[in-house]
Amino acid sequence: MLVYYLALALTRRIDADEGYYLYAARLVLEGRLPYRDFFYPQMPLLPYFWAVAGIAPGGVGWLGGRVLAAGVAWACALLFGALLARRVRARGAFLAVGAVYLVSDFGLEWAMTAKTYGPATALLLGAWLALGRAPSESGRFDRRAALAGFLVSLAVLARLTVAPAALVLPIVYLGLDWPKAASRKRWLIGYLNGLLPAAIVVGVFWALAPEAFVFDNWTYHSLGGPPAAERLRANLTVLLQMLISPLWLLAWAPAIAWIAASRRRPDRNTSCYAALAGVFIIVSTIPIRAFHQYYAMATPWLLLLAAPALEWAWGGVARRIGRARAAAAAVAMVMGLSLFQAQTVFAGRWPTWAWRPETPEAAAEHDHRLDVARAVARELNARARPDDRLLTWWPGYGLEAAPPMVEGMENHFAVRVAKYVEAERARRLGALPAEEIERMITGRRVALVVVGLWTGAESWLGREHYTEMLDRAGYRKVWESGSAAIYEVPR
Repeated sequence: MLVYYLALALTRRIDADEGYYLYAARLVLEGRLPYRDFFYPQMPLLPYFWAVAGIAPGGVGWLGGRVLAAGVAWACALLFGALLARRVRARGAFLAVGAVYLVSDFGLEWAMTAKTYGPATALLLGAWLALGRAPSESGRFDRRAALAGFLVSLAVLARLTVAPAALVLPIVYLGLDWPKAASRKRWLIGYLNGLLPAAIVVGVFWALAPEAFVFDNWTYHSLGGPPAAERLRANLTVLLQMLISPLWLLAWAPAIAWIAASRRRPDRNTSCYAALAGVFIIVSTIPIRAFHQYYAMATPWLLLLAAPALEWAWGGVARRIGRARAAAAAVAMVMGLSLFQAQTVFAGRWPTWAWRPETPEAAAEHDHRLDVARAVARELNARARPDDRLLTWWPGYGLEAAPPMVEGMENHFAVRVAKYVEAERARRLGALPAEEIERMITGRRVALVVVGLWTGAESWLGREHYTEMLDRAGYRKVWESGSAAIYEVPR
């Protein structure tokens, strides 16, 4: 599985947000703090986590970041497998559900990206695994509950939408089959102690930059967007597409049938997996715009919920047609689902011979390749002088480049902030207004400019607006690959 995830991580196309996650890791290694020193619209753990990739010589880079992400995806798969082994007894059912996980939207498409999904999911899987099948009955507080609380707190520090899970876990764990009040108290004390470090971290960052911390983690995510009714309709459409997809149908439909047929009170694991799947479905539908990738965090919990149902169904089929035929049918079903899922995902996420920069659309896809982003950085390093600064609308181009990016452009969503708030406040929040970007270009105050991904997208001005401005200001296009182009002030 480690080889599988390394191969996927080192070949998958870049997701645009990976650029700002990894560039934020570079900034913290340089001594800057999220919120106080640069705009960062997520919780504070990830810049420090992805900075681990920068310990190796050369600092934070695309390859180091993706190798670390592959390690996270591998950990997710191992933790999922450990929890799955508690759910099913038949080896065939274990292998079938495990195979479905490895080709799922989470396991194949998003687990190995340098984003929030992998770390947050790994921490939550680890938290539930740490709790064990039964509570501890000794000590002043439950150490396993403390470990689980700590892992949950780290997951919240990785992605804010995980916060409801911090409440769901104790409700599920304390609310089922556990009558002893003393044990409940011991467990709760341990769990709250585990959450304490995260509360301290949040308090520190809040105190250092109160306005920016609240804006980046909350206010920013409500900027713009369509009217409420239109937004809800669009988000529910995305949710419906997920619910009727073959992968999710294979999970939730058998699970509901099995729970209904068993006619007994769900056990602790079943309740937890159903609750967490529901939490991630709900929190993924709430934002201004729902994307399919948000729902990927629900997939591992749906599969864990469905595993006994699939084993039950497989056992029933085996009794009717024989184990060999049932096994053959299960293999055929998993292979069919795998081929469908993999074909859909690989067509959009993995570069192929068809990704040639012959049209604007194809050029943009070409530009999402790891080798193109790294080639841009190599060219910048060959041309840069010691005091040069880099202006680009997507920080992924600057990740491996020696020249530091212009302050206020370290995140490709920062220009959106400057569109919705007054210029002075935007600067306080670490965002550069579009008019300031134009003054820098017309005044030739920056030596190197990269035009490509996200150029003009968040200011709604368009790429052509800036390329024409660069031409008028006397910049020369000195290098181009796909949709990426480097402009330089004549020396």
